[in-house]
Amino acid sequence: VFPKGREKKIYIGDQVNDIIDLSGGKYKRPIQRGYITDLDFQAKLLKRMCHMMDCNPRNHSLFYTESIYNHSIIQNTLDEIIFEELQFTSCYRSISAPLVLKSYQYNELNEYKQQQDNGVIKPDLMDTNNGNIISQYQAFGTPAALIIEIGNSFTHIIPIYRSQTLNYAIQRIDIGTKLLINYLKECISYRQWNMMDEYKLMESIMQQTCYCSLNYQVDMAKMQSNEIEAIQYILPNGSTYLYGQIRDPINDININEDEVQLLSLNNERISVPEILFHPNDIGLYQSGLCESIKNCIDKCPIG
Repeated sequence: VFPKGREKKIYIGDQVNDIIDLSGGKYKRPIQRGYITDLDFQAKLLKRMCHMMDCNPRNHSLFYTESIYNHSIIQNTLDEIIFEELQFTSCYRSISAPLVLKSYQYNELNEYKQQQDNGVIKPDLMDTNNGNIISQYQAFGTPAALIIEIGNSFTHIIPIYRSQTLNYAIQRIDIGTKLLINYLKECISYRQWNMMDEYKLMESIMQQTCYCSLNYQVDMAKMQSNEIEAIQYILPNGSTYLYGQIRDPINDININEDEVQLLSLNNERISVPEILFHPNDIGLYQSGLCESIKNCIDKCPIG
């Protein structure tokens, strides 16, 4: 990150938290479009991670997630960095989808055990095949699952059966959070303020204000007729508002509008996430999320 108006300095990892004003900063990531393209910079990040956690790699193992269909040359080069340069004792890599499923099952199991301890037990489940009663404890090991992973550059629909990823049925949409943020930047820059260089700020605004509408056409009509009021976002000014926030209609009613810049957000809050479901709205002629889920299920084996 190179803060604007200061001496050029690189901040790696958690060091970014020391910067008060992130506006105008330039960001460099070792990963582009889901794959590691700068292995030297990735090594610096791993070294910073070890320093931040105060751990000696020679006494620890490393577990990391990788992209789907990761290239073998990237895997081999990263292994060299992990074992030869950083000298970790062992390493395990995996895609994130199976881990998400395990985490969900683990949380559900803990909740069930807590309910047992409190004397509140949900009804058991009936096995319709042979009429036996199976407990929810057993049911948490669901053999089939569908994971939707929305990343920075892509969205993947990943089927899992008995802890195995069905690679031949995986679907990919060329839309991720980066595209959504860039589209929001263009919408805001065309209508209000020039935000084309404020990626980090627009990322925060999108996370706080945008959502997927359950009835897009109805909500869009309500926003156009002001039945759903636009919200105002207070932009950072470097003094009283360092990070920006949504304007509270009660607590911020007496705010001095001459001292702050207000960004009005209306239909952008739902039109930006809607791209996931209708990519052709911005000229991407490919299946949306719903169609991709159907295509994924159709490619999975039956029975």
